[in-house]
Amino acid sequence: MEPSNPKGRPATAAPPGLFDSLSTLLASFAGYVQARLELLGLESRAAARNYLRVLALAFVAVLALALGYIFVVLGLVFLVHGWTGWSWPALTAVFGGAHLLVVVICALRIKSRVSVPAFTETIAELRKDRTWLDQEIPRPSSPK
Repeated sequence: MEPSNPKGRPATAAPPGLFDSLSTLLASFAGYVQARLELLGLESRAAARNYLRVLALAFVAVLALALGYIFVVLGLVFLVHGWTGWSWPALTAVFGGAHLLVVVICALRIKSRVSVPAFTETIAELRKDRTWLDQEIPRPSSPK
């Protein structure tokens, strides 16, 4: 026989206590933090790969700039000395110009990679969370 209260209705389970509510809240918060940290980890790895590529391109650009400078200077020296058609000085100037072209290409690629902001998905998720919290928990109005 089911226990009943004095009015003849079956007894209901007791409402969850403060400890149950706090443990549920803590578990929800831990899940939230874990999801955000996983997203941060994924985007951190992607950002690290991107910045390593930028660093490699910058290294190539600096090396090409140094070599280009050397070839251009040597080429100009021999051009002034020789003033004849296509000779070694002219070829070294062409090679120097080619190296400088590599520098320009690398600089443009670096610029395109650095202009992409990092952690866009994490920031978007945090903005969604903030919007949701603003809708769920109204902020108290400040006294005027």
